[in-house]
Amino acid sequence: MNKMNSGMTSTVAGITVAMIAGTAAYMMSDRSHSMQRQAKKLRRAASHAAKNAGVVIDSISDMMR
Repeated sequence: MNKMNSGMTSTVAGITVAMIAGTAAYMMSDRSHSMQRQAKKLRRAASHAAKNAGVVIDSISDMMR
């Protein structure tokens, strides 16, 4: 009986470690995906800001003529 409990304990410990490692890997992959989305949003916002600045400069130059 004692030998059976020892084997079962090792199995449960192995499964627990695998679950923790899988959860950590999932969290890291989700975080990197989130960071990619945030970087894409930042690039898009910067692009819009640059376009708007160009429109403002064109409008000012048109008013100066």
